[in-house]
Amino acid sequence: ESAKYNIGPVVRSINVPLFALDILRTWNRGRFDFKLGRDGEADGLRVWRLEYTERDRPTLVEGLEGEDVPISGHFLVDQLTGAIIETTVGASKESVAGEIRVRFGRDPALGLWVPTEMRETYLQGRRVLMEGRAGYSKFRRFQVKTEEKVLLPVK
Repeated sequence: ESAKYNIGPVVRSINVPLFALDILRTWNRGRFDFKLGRDGEADGLRVWRLEYTERDRPTLVEGLEGEDVPISGHFLVDQLTGAIIETTVGASKESVAGEIRVRFGRDPALGLWVPTEMRETYLQGRRVLMEGRAGYSKFRRFQVKTEEKVLLPVK
């Protein structure tokens, strides 16, 4: 639904900050090969780099004519808590390649890790077709409160 608001020359529908987390869902994990990359550091935290490549067909992402577009990328995972600090999703079709990188930060008010920045880069060969950046802040918990009073008729 959000794809209708995209700008730029690249048609895309996976530029959603939480898209990469779908890869980790139980029903999708078996579609991918995972391997542990090199340990590292991100935002002062020790992280594992978990790399993935999609192997199953049909793929999660499809091209404009319904063709398979396999994705690959990585997760940076906090070694202490298991929180995901960064995700990347990369795909290429013909001469165009794209990557979406999302950084996460802990929101103390919510007690959750939330996306703080998403960057998109699309290349045709070595030429940059489009770059984009979205920042996220001021997260709020959606709540609904109701109150009910039952009044009994007086006799």
